[in-house]
Amino acid sequence: MDNYITYDFISEYLKNTVKKESPFLQELYAYARENHIPVIQSEAGRLLGFLVSLTNAKTILEVGTAIGYSAMLMYDASQKTAHITTIERDEEMFLNARINIKKYGAKQNIKTIFGDAEEELDKIEGPFDLIFIDAAKGQSGVFFEKCLSKIKNGGLIITDNVLYGGMIATDELAKRKHRTITNKMREFLTMLCSRDDLDTTIIPIGDGMALTRVKG
Repeated sequence: MDNYITYDFISEYLKNTVKKESPFLQELYAYARENHIPVIQSEAGRLLGFLVSLTNAKTILEVGTAIGYSAMLMYDASQKTAHITTIERDEEMFLNARINIKKYGAKQNIKTIFGDAEEELDKIEGPFDLIFIDAAKGQSGVFFEKCLSKIKNGGLIITDNVLYGGMIATDELAKRKHRTITNKMREFLTMLCSRDDLDTTIIPIGDGMALTRVKG
């Protein structure tokens, strides 16, 4: 899918400028990109890590594990002190994530759960300092609503892929097969930015990130 959010030359410059992750995570990211595995884009990943460090998050919930890249990125950003719970519904990616997390020596801090997040979130108790949503775009609103009862007052919920390649901003980019997801994401962003109990900003980085502080 084309990306009309950022310029390729700027993204490439940032990739070569920002501080690099550990060699293991660099290899994992390259593997994911080569095999079309959905992981957070590198510039957005750096922002995610910065936010984990800035908020001093020690309890983190992730919706959408993939092969474990972002969970381990957040683990590193917390100086390897955070306890992370992460949910993945694709069995092959879930199993790969468990292997990768074990190889990285993070098994004690990162708990992986296999299942559909819409069901599994009902079984998880909070509160969490930070929640990262990076799963099925069309269900972002459903996941967010369930996560509201899991976040501490003043906590941060980060939702990735909210600009959907730029299609959210204009119907000229939204092809017919993407219309349903586009409309759902627009409704979700309108809700995020209109509720008095939420403070949200949307950042055009990667595929777009929504940062929401829950006022309580």
